[in-house]
Amino acid sequence: MRTIVERMLPQQFLLDLGTYMQTAAHIELAVWQTTMHAEGIDPHSVEEYRSYVSLKLKTQGCCPVEWCSWR
Repeated sequence: MRTIVERMLPQQFLLDLGTYMQTAAHIELAVWQTTMHAEGIDPHSVEEYRSYVSLKLKTQGCCPVEWCSWR
């Protein structure tokens, strides 16, 4: 039995969307790791890595509150 999403959207579209999202996630990870390297953060140091992740989590967002879908 197909789900409602599968009935509403073509299977190829869902596959393409999943591929796009996975690619975007890999690009984000690569940019994040490159930034860590450029800032002199040792990704193998647990303390430095946790400090950097903590800073990333404290970032207030990417866009104005009135139209941001991430908040």
